Amino acid sequence: MGILLFECPTTGHSVSSGIEVDRISLISLSGETTYLYCPHCPEPHLLADLVAWTYDEVPKSETPLQPPS
Repeated sequence: MGILLFECPTTGHSVSSGIEVDRISLISLSGETTYLYCPHCPEPHLLADLVAWTYDEVPKSETPLQPPS
């Protein structure tokens, strides 16, 4: 699972949708009428028309590095 990201076609900025999705679900959603909110422009974007990908987060079993104390 990862967070769905997309490129705003108006500004070219990468946008995190905040939606957790696996790659198979992302592929199946691309044929649906799914709109995503974009904070960089006033228009919602149709997922089927976007460059979209997932960002896989660090597995919870891995502990992030701690700053030195």
